[in-house]
Amino acid sequence: MLAAAMATPAAAAPEHPLLREISAAPDPAQLQTTVETLVGFGTRHSLSDTRSTKRGIGAARRWVQSRFTEIARGCGGCLAIVTPAQTLTGERVPTPTEIIDVVAIQKGDTDPSRVIVLTGHLDSRVSDPLNATSDAPGADDDASGVAVVLEAARILSRYKFPATIVYGVLSGEEQGLYGGKVLAAYAKAQNWRVEGDLNNDIVGASRGQNGVQDNTRVRLFSEGTRDTETAEEAKQRRFEGGANHAIESAVGGQARQAQGQGLRRLGEADHCNVTHVGVLTGGVRTSHTVRLARRSAGNGGCSPMWCPIPRLASRPPRRACPCARHLPRIPG
Repeated sequence: MLAAAMATPAAAAPEHPLLREISAAPDPAQLQTTVETLVGFGTRHSLSDTRSTKRGIGAARRWVQSRFTEIARGCGGCLAIVTPAQTLTGERVPTPTEIIDVVAIQKGDTDPSRVIVLTGHLDSRVSDPLNATSDAPGADDDASGVAVVLEAARILSRYKFPATIVYGVLSGEEQGLYGGKVLAAYAKAQNWRVEGDLNNDIVGASRGQNGVQDNTRVRLFSEGTRDTETAEEAKQRRFEGGANHAIESAVGGQARQAQGQGLRRLGEADHCNVTHVGVLTGGVRTSHTVRLARRSAGNGGCSPMWCPIPRLASRPPRRACPCARHLPRIPG
């Protein structure tokens, strides 16, 4: 993301000394505090209480906005905070409900129309998607992603970049990716030229369901296209899920691309909406940092992407993770 924000559109950026400085800045205590605070709201279901100061999606949303406001004060007002919203209904939203995103915008200083988006979703749920009252701590899914977004804003707001960086904390993901829809509509209305949408969903642990622990590899779902792609080929790619799947070393940064089949549902998340409305152009299309997959003694294991915070107690997974079963074998 930083390389994209600092790059000029015409050339790939070489390694920048600033990247090493920034990469050393994340504070595990800050990340832990964010996750624990969000868990403390009991449930963050998109249909939950919006008036309470202690419980529900409304209280959580206001807390996130207060954190962005605090970060903005620390950088002399460098963040513009907006709360795009739509009232929506659907299969998991049986009555009209206002879906509100909390978004902080760090305007680029020389090429502000070029936009890099970083998101995580605020809402949580239990197995029943319509149960808006039971505790749904959602430490990993997806308080961990929100922690990444807030920590990125805290750190990157200290610097100036040519491109605009958008930090989005979205609602309605568990009900049907509605927060991404709201943000995509806002991006289109603002004429953003989005070059990358990095969506962080379930990024809080490095231990797989088979007990394997690996904090050096992450699972990416990224839509990349060929320059020669035709309109008909693009339509087919979107129909099939629009994802190239990669295993990437979080340390060395070396990615081995593998065409994935049967992974459409794993790759779908809030970033898809930005692609579908046509505001995402060029560069890195989308990366959904979801789950780390690894083959071990013939038993596919799956865990969330590495994040520098210890795993927190949370509800068990709603379903066994199938990603390793479908993952093509990567040579080497």
